[in-house]
Amino acid sequence: MTIAFSDETRHLMDELLPVGQRTDFVDQVVHDALRELARQKLREEMAECAREMYDEIMQIQQEFGPLEDEVHQQV
Repeated sequence: MTIAFSDETRHLMDELLPVGQRTDFVDQVVHDALRELARQKLREEMAECAREMYDEIMQIQQEFGPLEDEVHQQV
């Protein structure tokens, strides 16, 4: 895999990271960023699922709410 960096990024890497540490550093940073993207995607999917479940619960409530009220009146 070949990755190209901007001149500024290359300059900072040259300045701050010894040659033998660059691959490990880039690997760790990319790994952490990808894990965060995966977590964000999961959060978004869970939020969408919660919205769908809420809509279904509200629909069930509308359908069965009158029956529940009738049961409470009879008891």
